[in-house]
Parts: sequence; structure tokens; C-alpha cells
Amino acid sequence: ANRDIAVGEIISINEPICTLLCPEQLDKLQNHCLHCHVFTKAPIPCETCCAVVFCSKECRRQACQSYHKYECDMRLYELIPLEGKEMFGYFLALRAVTQKPLKYFLDHKEMFEVFIDLDEPLNTAKDMIYLDEDYKTMMNLTTHVNDMPECLTLKNAVISVFFLRF
Repeated sequence: ANRDIAVGEIISINEPICTLLCPEQLDKLQNHCLHCHVFTKAPIPCETCCAVVFCSKECRRQACQSYHKYECDMRLYELIPLEGKEMFGYFLALRAVTQKPLKYFLDHKEMFEVFIDLDEPLNTAKDMIYLDEDYKTMMNLTTHVNDMPECLTLKNAVISVFFLRF
């Protein structure tokens, strides 16, 4: 920073690429909207599963037209308590992919392929503008892939195959 920042001062407001309710608070799935995470006294259930609720028909429509149709088929919210908190990162990555239509990834295939075998980010210039809603920015994050033990790499591969089956 080029100046002192006061305690409690808001310096940035970001919109994340994706969000997911915290796995330690799965009881909130019954009174917080899966899509926008607001508390709701009159929850609207998913039409195909009993694991999640929504605050409005519009939130339900948006979720079910994108990521939730996959999470619902996979019974994702039944897996979280069985698999533990370590699965949270996998589910968040899955949501980042499933909230966009396949056409988005096909249209941007060349851009994504640039990042497939990278160990380190492409551009780390200090003047680079970080756009938090941009998938290119997300793909350019440091992966630490070379720091992972072989058993974790194998686990990641198995989980990826599981996700792809849906």
C-alpha cells in the first residue's frame, strides 16, 4: 500500500467466480439459499433433491440451470459430511466449471489450453490488473502442482474422473 490503511477500512469489494456454503455449517443448507446464501424463513426446496433450499424461484432457476443440476445428480451435499472438509476445494472447483455452460469453455478453449501444463503463472507483473470474475485470472494462479505429494496427485486424478462421469 502507498498509504496507511485504517483498521476496518474497506479497500476492495470483489465478486467471486463462485461460492459454496461452508462445509462446517451444513445445517445452514436448510435455511440459507444455496445460490445467494441469504437466510430465508420461507425456503423454497429444490425440485429434485431434499438437500438444499433457495430464497426465491429466481435463485432456484439460476442454480438449477447451471451448477446445481450436476451437484444434484452427484448428491454432492450428501458426500460432504462423509468425505470431510478436504473435499470442499474439489467441490468449489467443480462449481467454478459447472456454473458456466459447456459452450463457454469450448469458445475459450485456446485460452484455457495455454494454462494446462504451467507450473507458475504466466504474468506476475506488479501492474497487472487482477479481475476476480475472470477465468483467465483464476487459471493464472500459482498451482503448487510440483509441491504436491504423488498420492495427492493420484487422488486429484481419481476425483476428477469421478466428476467427469456426471
